[in-house]
Amino acid sequence: MSTAGSTYSIVGYDPERKEWGIAVQSKFLAVGALVPWVREGVGAVATQSMTNTNFGTVGVRLLEEGKTLEEEYNLLMESDEGIELRQFAIMDHQGNVMAHTGKGCVPYAGHRLGKNYACQGNMLLGDVVITKMAEAFENHRGDLSQGLFEALEAGQQAGGDRRGRQAAAILVKSLRGHNLGFGNTKMDLRVDDHLDPIGELKRLIGRHRVIFSENFRDRWIPFEGEVKEEVQHMMIFGEIIKNSLATGDTLEKAIRSFAKGLGMSGKEVFREGWISGEVIDRITKVYYQKNH
Repeated sequence: MSTAGSTYSIVGYDPERKEWGIAVQSKFLAVGALVPWVREGVGAVATQSMTNTNFGTVGVRLLEEGKTLEEEYNLLMESDEGIELRQFAIMDHQGNVMAHTGKGCVPYAGHRLGKNYACQGNMLLGDVVITKMAEAFENHRGDLSQGLFEALEAGQQAGGDRRGRQAAAILVKSLRGHNLGFGNTKMDLRVDDHLDPIGELKRLIGRHRVIFSENFRDRWIPFEGEVKEEVQHMMIFGEIIKNSLATGDTLEKAIRSFAKGLGMSGKEVFREGWISGEVIDRITKVYYQKNH
């Protein structure tokens, strides 16, 4: 057993894309190694507050063996004498959720269950953290990783962990899996020790979206921050735009010209601050052909 107290996390499911995932932030070193446990096609378990990591390994196995959500919940509750110090959430392969917040968890501690998600946290500034996380996930656009991150960010903006910040992580698994063909992990990013773990996680997610954009060919990606910087970097060093920026073209205009040259003039490139994943995929391929 390990300690990952004063933590907040979200477990989520995307029924359209068949993705299961967890995002977490904590004032605890390398929290991503303790809290999130996910198995594609099976479900997910988030375990925290005086963390019993057996809940993760055993919980996923029980789901894989065909235990119902209620059966697993009861088995986990009965298996641990320190259950009132624990907090966990479990999700089955259909996105159904159950959660437990022990009476011994440091306040504020609580959870909120919704359609295809569960938010939970302990040692928080208040229940507003959980509420804002839930609202962000319910209203997100984009894929599951986007929704999980927006929930995490909303929790921090609402006050987050009252001890401060240190580590964050996001883990998403899919039946489709990684675009390079390495198993079913779509995204697995960890910030183990950082003054701004969520900010750093956002940077990593931006780079991940660009580099592994095959997973987002039919998606829309927020065109801001690290995504925008990475696209500009690839266009310059992939010699896609050459001197066009120096002659006054905006990055957006250069991207539209690139897309038009590929015969994509009839397709949308930008939409209300978002960029087509297909365009990013094309830019990435040109860049890697030039530089690898």
